[in-house]
Amino acid sequence: MMPPDENEPNPYRAPKAFPESVGEPVRSTIDPALVKKFRQQIHALGGLWIILGSAALAYAVLGFGARGGLWGSPAPDFFSGEVLVLLVVAAVAGSVYLFVGVAVCSKHMWAVYVSLVLGYISLLAQLVKLNPCTTIFFIFFILQSHRVLRWSRQMHAAGVPLTARPNMITREGVTGDQS
Repeated sequence: MMPPDENEPNPYRAPKAFPESVGEPVRSTIDPALVKKFRQQIHALGGLWIILGSAALAYAVLGFGARGGLWGSPAPDFFSGEVLVLLVVAAVAGSVYLFVGVAVCSKHMWAVYVSLVLGYISLLAQLVKLNPCTTIFFIFFILQSHRVLRWSRQMHAAGVPLTARPNMITREGVTGDQS
């Protein structure tokens, strides 16, 4: 029997470390503080959508449970078509918000754009209802989304992956003390 050739693929060979780039330093001119702010704020943005989605889903589940009589006999008007439509909309919106929140936390920029569109739609709905508290909340949310997008563009232009951690950044072209 001949020894196996090193270039020949061996299905029994131990796999290489996956992924190879994890933990490798990234040489860039970008400030590691910007990467830290980006990571904090994108997780806060995703967390907000996860909380909103979970609340809407909980509302829908509790409503469907009450409609089904799980907590005693519901009021007669609870079986109307309007209530069913409200619960279905809450369930669908909650599912979308939850999915978008998880995608934002995973640093998918398409999800930040989707959340920005949802934020503008929610802002318009709050303006129509003349609800000042949630209007201010969604204004801050929209500003936050734009900041995250701006930071992601800066990181992309500097060649830094969005998944990079601040301790992975090695600054190029900086003279003097880096601290």
